[in-house]
Amino acid sequence: MAERLRRRAADPLHVGSIPTPGSNEDENMRDFVGHTREAINALIAVEQIWRKTAPDYELSSEDTEKVVELLSKVKASVNLILDSLQGG
Repeated sequence: MAERLRRRAADPLHVGSIPTPGSNEDENMRDFVGHTREAINALIAVEQIWRKTAPDYELSSEDTEKVVELLSKVKASVNLILDSLQGG
C-alpha cells in the first residue's frame, strides 16, 4: 500500500489532480461547491413554490417575485462558476 501511494505521489499526471490544502485551486473548488449549493437550494425553493401552486401553477404576485429572485440567484451562481472555469 505504501509503495502504491509513493508511486501515485510521484506520478506527474496525478500530482495536482487533487488541490493542495490552502492553495488557490483549493479555494476555487470551495467557491464552485458553494455556488453550486446556492443554485441547488434556490432551485429547490422554486420547486416548492411550484408544488404549492399545483395543479394550476398560477403564481401570486409575491410568488412571482420570489421565483424571479431565486432564479436570479441561480443565474448569478452559474455565471460565476462558468466565468471561473473559462478563466474569465
